[in-house]
Amino acid sequence: MRLPGRGVQGVELHTTRDGDPKIVQECSLPLTGRAVVDRIIADLAVIDVTDDGLVLRELAPGVTFEQVRRATVPLLTPAHRVGLSDPGQVMEARAGA
Repeated sequence: MRLPGRGVQGVELHTTRDGDPKIVQECSLPLTGRAVVDRIIADLAVIDVTDDGLVLRELAPGVTFEQVRRATVPLLTPAHRVGLSDPGQVMEARAGA
């Protein structure tokens, strides 16, 4: 159900039991709705789904950007407030390295 003035949030584990990414470019299972999720809240991070792609909003305590990037198939762009302190990490994040 979509509430007026509220975005749709998906809550899930970031990876499968086998460690495979659950956040993928294209879904291989039947869909109940297409392009309806605005935010993904997972055990590793909070990610916004935008028209321009995925935006990393928050890292879970003790989790690095690199861990989230490896567990996510589509390109991630870090939001400025995520606090990646190493400029190299920000450049890698933007380049999808």
